Amino acid sequence: MDKGHGLVEVDRAGAIVHELKQRDPENEMHHAIVVTPRDTVLYLTFDTQDFAGKRLKGEAIWEWNPDTGEDVKRWRSWDLMDPALDRSARTAGEWLHGNSLYVGPGGNILLSFHYINQVISISPDWQSIQWRLGGVRPTIAVPADQQTSAQHTAAELETNRILMFDNRTDLQPPYSRASNT
Repeated sequence: MDKGHGLVEVDRAGAIVHELKQRDPENEMHHAIVVTPRDTVLYLTFDTQDFAGKRLKGEAIWEWNPDTGEDVKRWRSWDLMDPALDRSARTAGEWLHGNSLYVGPGGNILLSFHYINQVISISPDWQSIQWRLGGVRPTIAVPADQQTSAQHTAAELETNRILMFDNRTDLQPPYSRASNT
C-alpha cells in the first residue's frame, strides 16, 4: 500500500506486476491489507459521509482481484454501526480508525477499531457483525483486567481465540502487550 498512490504489487526486481490506483483522497486506502485464500486482496478505506452536519470518516472494506482488476466494496461501517452510539472520546473527524484485517478460520473477517477499543467479526457473507469484542456496546464483554485499548493486528487463531497487540492507550498503567483472549 503506497499512501496517496494505491495498492502496488511488485516483483523481486521492483517491476510493477499489478496496480490499483487510489481513487478518491477523501476515501483514502489506509492501514490494513490482507490476501484471502482466493488470492484476492482485502483492504481498508475511509468511507466518508455527512453526520450531524459534518464530514465523518467511517470505514469500508474493499476486495480487489489483481488478476482481473475487479474491485468491489464489500462492507461499510455505516451500514451496520451507528456513529452516535459506537464512539469514544477519540472520535472526531475520524470515527473508528480501523487498523487491521484478518481472514478468520470460518471465512469471517476480523476488523480492529483503534478508536473504540474493539475487534469485530464480520460474517462470511458480509451481511452482519457476528460479535464485538470489548469496547463500546460489546457482544462479548472483556473482564476489567483483560481490557484492551487501541489494539491492532488482531488474529483469530481458532474459534474463540484471538491474539492481538494491545497499545493500552486509554488504560492505566500504560504499557504495550500481546493479548490472547
